[in-house]
Amino acid sequence: MNKAILTIIVFFIAGALTAVADDHSNKDGEGSSFEQNFCPNLKLSEEQKGKMKEAMFNFREKKIDLKAALEKSKLSYERLLSDPQTDYKTAKTAADEISANKSKLISAKQDFKTSVAFEILKPEQREPALKCEKRRKHHMGFMRHHHEDEGEHGGNG
Repeated sequence: MNKAILTIIVFFIAGALTAVADDHSNKDGEGSSFEQNFCPNLKLSEEQKGKMKEAMFNFREKKIDLKAALEKSKLSYERLLSDPQTDYKTAKTAADEISANKSKLISAKQDFKTSVAFEILKPEQREPALKCEKRRKHHMGFMRHHHEDEGEHGGNG
């Protein structure tokens, strides 16, 4: 398989794996919520399920800290913009901090996705995971539009 195809597969798997890390529906700790909710045909071994569970908890914990840092940098920037004494250089430094924190979050997501794809999943499991991710994205897109139509997200609905 050439590098371009492999890169595309990893990219699509990435969304599914991040969704798994964000999924809180399997609170009883049994099995893998990814396998149960998105990809039952992935056929993870018991060892893979354990590794996946640990990787997801570790990622979720790290993501909490990274999102908090991002929100704090946004708040600091907002505070600076509301202060008439703030100079351009100070505001620019705060804006750059927001960008740096966003980059750290994106990097952590990519590290997680790549780690799971190459350290937990077997090569033959990557393509089924990719197919599951495509189905999940389609479903999530449908649900997002459905909720927007009901006025649950955005707008004045």
